[in-house]
Amino acid sequence: SIMLMSAGIGAMLGAFAAGFLADRFGRKPLAISGVLLCGLTSGAIAFIPEDGWVAFAILRFFVGFGLAAGAAAAVPAIVEFAPTRHRTLVTSLVVVPVAFGVLSASVTASFLLPLVGWRGLAAVGFLPIILAILTMIIMPESPRWLESRGRETEASAVLDRIEASFAREGRVLPAPVA
Repeated sequence: SIMLMSAGIGAMLGAFAAGFLADRFGRKPLAISGVLLCGLTSGAIAFIPEDGWVAFAILRFFVGFGLAAGAAAAVPAIVEFAPTRHRTLVTSLVVVPVAFGVLSASVTASFLLPLVGWRGLAAVGFLPIILAILTMIIMPESPRWLESRGRETEASAVLDRIEASFAREGRVLPAPVA
C-alpha cells in the first residue's frame, strides 16, 4: 500500500537528492536538516487524525527522505574525518547499528505500545531532534567542502581545531596524503 511504500520512496528520493544538496549547501547543514526533517515528521505522526491516512503517507515520505538525505550527507563527512587505516571500521560502526536500531525499536515498541499507545510511540519519533542539535554543536563542516567553495580560512580553522584536539590528547596527526 502507499502508506507502507511512502517511506521507501522518500528514502530513495532523499538519497538521490542528497549528493546534489550536500555539494550545494554543505555536508553539515544537510545532515542536520535531514535528521530534523526525519524527527519532526516522524513525531508529527502522533498528531494526525484517526482517518488521516493521506497525512500519514505524506509524513512517512518525509521521514524516509530526511533519514536518507541526512545519512547520505553524514557518512561521507564521517569518513572524511576518519584516519585512512580506520575508515572501513568507522563506516561500519556508523552504518551497522542501524540494523540493531530497527530490531531494538521493534522490541521496545512491543513493550511500550500497551503503555503509551500508537500515538505515544509515534511521539518518540521526535527524539532525533536531539541528535540534530548535538550535530549542530559538535560536527564541523567538511574542510574539503569548504575548500571546494573557496572558503579556505574556514577550512583551515576546522583543521586547526582538529589538530588542537589531538595535541590536547598528546597525539599527532598523520601527514596529509597527496
